[in-house]
Amino acid sequence: MNFDYSEEQQLLADSLRRYLQAQYSFEQRKKVLDGSPELWGKFAEGAREAGKDPTTMPKMLQIHLSWARTAEQAMDQAIREWPNGGMAFPKQDIKNPEDFAAMAKLVRPEHFTNRCEVSHKLEEQIENIQHYIDMGFDEIHLHNVGRNQDEFIEVFGKEVLPELRLTGPVPVPVPEPLVQKEPLGTSA
Repeated sequence: MNFDYSEEQQLLADSLRRYLQAQYSFEQRKKVLDGSPELWGKFAEGAREAGKDPTTMPKMLQIHLSWARTAEQAMDQAIREWPNGGMAFPKQDIKNPEDFAAMAKLVRPEHFTNRCEVSHKLEEQIENIQHYIDMGFDEIHLHNVGRNQDEFIEVFGKEVLPELRLTGPVPVPVPEPLVQKEPLGTSA
């Protein structure tokens, strides 16, 4: 079986690499989820646009992670079972499974950095989850990308979840909407 890229696939791979470097850097993604007022301001703005009160809405997040008993197993399952987690670009335009499979071959361990917590160390997993609790998220869903779901649920239930500091809802500043002032010279 020949796993070399065709000329078209190589052009696609090169194009994706250039796009990621120029338009979709980690710094750009991190800015959105750094706990800054910008994140919660956007949250409040979206809630109000939908006619909802942001102070009463849950702040939910899904964390993608790959946990296994060894570092090698954790990374292997991330690459094998969830390569799209290492693809830092929109995937909605992928038209067929063959193109997706070709792109999946490009995924390397370093592509998961800051996209999916890949670690066998429970302390690192706890620290990662706690970071988001401390940011103000009050409902966090954990997505383990491996097939070791029974073991994951048992270990995280006994050794990770009890270590998290759940201090109740963290007060998150929700900016009020801007009130439009009358232009100068138009007041009665």
